[in-house]
Amino acid sequence: PFRLRLAEYFRQSVDNTSELIREGIQRGEFRCDIEPKAVAYMIFGSMEGLLLLCKNLKQMEPLEMGFEAVLKSIQAGR
Repeated sequence: PFRLRLAEYFRQSVDNTSELIREGIQRGEFRCDIEPKAVAYMIFGSMEGLLLLCKNLKQMEPLEMGFEAVLKSIQAGR
């Protein structure tokens, strides 16, 4: 069923994103006090909401500003 394939896609995406965040922490690019999987969920959840806002407002500003804010919140040295 489609729902199960979609769920697996999201699981894999969250796992892959978590691993990238973990690597960024090890390289000092991201803060060391963040939980990679929680941040991956935050990114995906934020993106869904931001995309909905973009569609409703018919502009890209929410996505651009929101994604930048997410990145700033996890970057090292912030």
